Amino acid sequence: SAPATPLPQAAPPPPRGTTPLQAPLLADAAHKHPSQLEESLRKIWNSTQRPEWANTGRVRLLGDNLTNTTSKIRCDKHKGRKGSQSLEDFYAFNTFFFGKGGGVFLETGALNGKLYSNTLNFEDELGWKGLLIEASPHSYKELVVNRPNQINVHAALCNEARTVHWADSRDTKGGKFVNAAVNGIVEFMAPQFKKRFWGSGVGAPNNVTGAVTFGQPLLCVPLAAILDMYGFSKINWFSLDVEGGEFEVLQSIDFSKVSFDVVNIEADGKNRQKDEDVRKLMESKGFRLYKHERSGNNDWFVRKGFRPSANPLCPDSAETSYRCLMEKACKESL
Repeated sequence: SAPATPLPQAAPPPPRGTTPLQAPLLADAAHKHPSQLEESLRKIWNSTQRPEWANTGRVRLLGDNLTNTTSKIRCDKHKGRKGSQSLEDFYAFNTFFFGKGGGVFLETGALNGKLYSNTLNFEDELGWKGLLIEASPHSYKELVVNRPNQINVHAALCNEARTVHWADSRDTKGGKFVNAAVNGIVEFMAPQFKKRFWGSGVGAPNNVTGAVTFGQPLLCVPLAAILDMYGFSKINWFSLDVEGGEFEVLQSIDFSKVSFDVVNIEADGKNRQKDEDVRKLMESKGFRLYKHERSGNNDWFVRKGFRPSANPLCPDSAETSYRCLMEKACKESL
């Protein structure tokens, strides 16, 4: 006789504090991804709760709700300028989202939410909301303080669940964390990058700054699992900068379930094969390379069919538009 069909296993109890509507979301996300993710997803979910989600169990952030606004993002280049390191926010606003408020962003490699943040001005000036993901334990603690109105997730991102090693550095005197912008996952760093910043190895002085490098194991999860858990289906701007792990992150996304209008991805030339793999993958997912922007080392991709809202001061050509923005539009915004 045929073997008896095994009884389905009972679903795990919902995390403390979740509503009956939230629990299925968690179970669904864990079901779609490897079982070892379950506890990690529960921790992420519980650490990012908002009272206003209690009646729905889903994040009410929809990328189709762009509104018109007269607010602008300034391009002032003084040393104390908040936001992007190389005016990526100014470029994105004037090239793709001019006069558009209320959008949805995703920033991976969010640091502390202020330092070099591509999305900070989109929140403060344009009223955008979204998801900020940071792997560094130290930077994440500052992130939840600096950007309390966003969904702040502490996680490393991989194409499948596994353990990786996070490299942080502290100065040799007081143990203060330093060099946040070049900290990252050791396994994903290009050899040239590791040699420059981390060549002395964990526990030894940093090659450039002399700070001591510390490594710690960290669970890495697919971005798809996080997007599933929160119910994201449309994101207007995705900013991806994770110090060499960009291809891994993109491989972890189910593009059939989440659409993106604009994606900027760090392409600093330190790993040309990775940069080329990223371009091929993005093209296969329905994006076109709009521009490689050298000053910020970014590849800018737009979804085929997306209609940018550009600053009328500047023409549509990617190259001439960039020069125009740095001259005419920059002067106008001051």
